[in-house]
Amino acid sequence: MEKILVTGGGGFVGSHLARYLLQQGHFVRVADIKFDNYITDYYSERMTVDLREKANCLKVINGIDKVYILIRIYKFFRFIQCMKQKIPSKRIDHSPEAIKCNRRLDIFS
Repeated sequence: MEKILVTGGGGFVGSHLARYLLQQGHFVRVADIKFDNYITDYYSERMTVDLREKANCLKVINGIDKVYILIRIYKFFRFIQCMKQKIPSKRIDHSPEAIKCNRRLDIFS
C-alpha cells in the first residue's frame, strides 16, 4: 500500500482521482485550500491548507510515497520548490502543462 498525496483534492478531478486511489487500497491524503464536496468518503486523510506556504507543503508531504499534483499552476511552483529535496522527481506525477513548465524552468535538475 502506497501513501499517496493528491493536491487539489478538494476539486472535482482531484476528489475523483483520490476516490479511485482509495478504492485501489492506497492510503490517500488530500490537500487543498477549499473543498467543494463533490463526493464524500474519498480519502484517508483530509488537510485544508494553503500550499503556497512552505510550512504547509512540508506538512502535507510528510510520510508520503507518491504525489499527484492537481493544483493551479501558480501554486504549483511554490509547492515543487518545497518538495524538491523531499521526494525524488520520478515519484511525482503531474499534468502535461506542469511537466512543460518544469522542463522550461529546469526544476528537477
